[in-house]
Amino acid sequence: MDHQGIAGNENAYEEAQKPNTSEKNITSNRTIREGMMNNRKEYIKSGDFPDKQVNYEKKMLFHSRIRTWCTVFIALIFLTIGIFIVSIGSNTTKILKEAEFAFYKLNTVAADFEEVDFPIVFEEINKLINDGQALTINASDSMEKALGKVESLDIETLNQSIEDFSAVVKTLSRFFGR
Repeated sequence: MDHQGIAGNENAYEEAQKPNTSEKNITSNRTIREGMMNNRKEYIKSGDFPDKQVNYEKKMLFHSRIRTWCTVFIALIFLTIGIFIVSIGSNTTKILKEAEFAFYKLNTVAADFEEVDFPIVFEEINKLINDGQALTINASDSMEKALGKVESLDIETLNQSIEDFSAVVKTLSRFFGR
């Protein structure tokens, strides 16, 4: 079949498109359309296509599939983003209130730092350190004196005094009947 088969029926197709109310014309229009469809089907089945046209149609099909998959993928991305925004949207006011409170606290602290006179603060810190060192020295001197007195005690005499006291208490307890 040559390539003129479909093109030769173009006039018949145009004739079939014109409105005609007579029974004979309606029947003939149907037969013309059916004939054209049969010609196309036979032409397609024959495989007598030019290679360029087949390649072009294959490329069109391939690109159409790519566009479809890209569209589906982009739609899924937008759906995911929408769900994410809706889920965050309910907590947004709470987050904004907490952020506002945090900024208020930061501003308060910043204002407090502006009021601080750092040289005076550093002088007070130095005084505290010096006083702490003086107290440590005094405490260590007092501890040395206390340790010296503990060392000067005669432990043997102290033990002997405790034993004597214990004996006196035993005698008194017998005297009172206990």
